[in-house]
Amino acid sequence: MLLEQHEVDELKNVGLTEAEIKACQNVESLKELVFNLRKDVESSDSIFYRQVHPTSINTDGTLKRSAFEPTTKDGGETSVNNGAIWDANKSFEEYKRQGLISAGSYEIQKSWITAPIYIRYLVSNPAHCGIHFNKLEKNDKKMLLDILVKKAKKANTN
Repeated sequence: MLLEQHEVDELKNVGLTEAEIKACQNVESLKELVFNLRKDVESSDSIFYRQVHPTSINTDGTLKRSAFEPTTKDGGETSVNNGAIWDANKSFEEYKRQGLISAGSYEIQKSWITAPIYIRYLVSNPAHCGIHFNKLEKNDKKMLLDILVKKAKKANTN
């Protein structure tokens, strides 16, 4: 069953690439999964987990802006995991399993975030999402970074 144009548009809106959309043209379950994930991401009470590198933590334990700043390699996004799919511990374990360094999973709430959040579904990480800072003005970006730095709390037990 081929996707209708409005379904293709919806998949683009949730962040799937053309190749990913083409791959799911005949996979009903993947289409349902993506639509269900979008509902989780849009909810104001959604929780997300960000892996924070130890160099992004001050000696007093507070976070630096670099903990949430988007990178050019991620296209102006900050990667987070959708807490409806992976909890803090799973997010941390999977990140470390890739050989990456993390001081822990830091919980952030959708209600704090003024930028769009898009699903970046990866086979290796179905919880992957991106906060689109590139959609914000410079001052709004700084304000959001300050909010995240002040409110994010370490959530995993590892």
